[in-house]
Amino acid sequence: FIEPLMTSKEIDQVLDHFNVKRIVVGHTTFNGVYSHHGGRVFSVDSDLQRGNSGELLFWEDGKLSRGNLSGSRAPVPDYGSRR
Repeated sequence: FIEPLMTSKEIDQVLDHFNVKRIVVGHTTFNGVYSHHGGRVFSVDSDLQRGNSGELLFWEDGKLSRGNLSGSRAPVPDYGSRR
């Protein structure tokens, strides 16, 4: 996720092949939930590798949000926006 390993066109080909709109990838060792490739790919991890509790991805009524163990929720940020 840190460098562009796939082009936007390649992401579209994978989505079309599986007839889906989004891909959710776990065990990515980020400090939270992030969107990539314009909201078509989501990285989700509990950050356990670093001993943290991380975040959760909620998908309710077609809307995506991230939450933590305290129960708070927030929009899913684009990973590129944190640079």
